[in-house]
Amino acid sequence: MLEFDPDHYGTNLLLGRVLELTGKPAAALPRLKKAVALDPKAFEPHMFLAEAYGQLGRKTDAARERATAKRLGARDEE
Repeated sequence: MLEFDPDHYGTNLLLGRVLELTGKPAAALPRLKKAVALDPKAFEPHMFLAEAYGQLGRKTDAARERATAKRLGARDEE
């Protein structure tokens, strides 16, 4: 049986992404928010949150997360 570690960054990130990609953005939000809490400087969970918020029509939240992801992604490229 597969076990889920609720405090593992990668598990939360990937599960959130799978939920978002399979049309379950509301279910993805808690996993992606947890990934952000576990690694707030990683750009991926912010980008995935932006996409999930966008699917839910939450434009302000999507724009905020997209801007954060862009800022963090730019820092990684330096």
